[in-house]
Amino acid sequence: EGKLLDQLFQGYDKRVRPVTDPSDVVELKLGLKIQKIVKIDSKEQEMITRVWVTQVWRDPKLRWDVEKGGGIETIFVDPSEIWTPDISLYNNADDSVSVAGSEKKFQTKIVVANTGKVVWQSPATFRSECSIKIRYWPFDVQKCSMTFGSFIFPASALNVTSLYDSSFYTDRFMQSGDWDIKEVSLGRADTRPGKTTVSTLRLQITVERKPIYYIIYLISPCSLLLFLALMSFTIPSESGERIGFITTILLALTVYLLLVQQLLPETSDELPLVGLFCVIAIAETAFVLLLTILVLRCFYK
Repeated sequence: EGKLLDQLFQGYDKRVRPVTDPSDVVELKLGLKIQKIVKIDSKEQEMITRVWVTQVWRDPKLRWDVEKGGGIETIFVDPSEIWTPDISLYNNADDSVSVAGSEKKFQTKIVVANTGKVVWQSPATFRSECSIKIRYWPFDVQKCSMTFGSFIFPASALNVTSLYDSSFYTDRFMQSGDWDIKEVSLGRADTRPGKTTVSTLRLQITVERKPIYYIIYLISPCSLLLFLALMSFTIPSESGERIGFITTILLALTVYLLLVQQLLPETSDELPLVGLFCVIAIAETAFVLLLTILVLRCFYK
């Protein structure tokens, strides 16, 4: 195998695209399998996903005869030893890496067949930008996308197409505790960062939030507190506990409103209905407190 590697890499220049003619286009098949949605951060408007990335292309410079190669049909090489496409995530939100792709993200060995077929499979975790619509939170449906492409090669030099059909995008998907995947689609989304067109693929994920956690720990307590505030008039006036009871409810509703504010992004484009409900509940409780004060004032005159 060592002798075969020496023969293959003799005179091999990894800086040159794997084509026989400079005008030829490198055809890259890109496969994306979503393993898990780790987190969708509504406040930071980011999505963290684990993806199994497969890249397939042909390198005519890495062909050999199996019989002359000692019966070896495949070899394993490091990404730094051969030409590799610089496929990266365009809408990267990870500040720890400037380029979310290439050898910085894909660190597994590459499989090269005697036919020149090159297969690079690697798991990776991506942090991507995702615009969150918060109006119907926590009963919301979000659409997040991940765009992959080359930062260097135009479409005339590197053509990126999908390796799988739609049924493979969520193959062996691990269920998330917060989200259900409703739809996954992958399509061409060529961009023009300058005067040239770059071949890119956009993976769009439609997810629906599981609201039961927020119903139990947020919406239900707020509703119960509002009901108790309205029922405070049943407390006898002579008990002297009515004002303290309503004031406690008012403080509790304020705390829940602060919890909603901490979970959601600071934006004026959309106001969440849950937050609006909390504000109305606080206003009604304050109005009940004001009426209680007037009633007690009349009672003790």
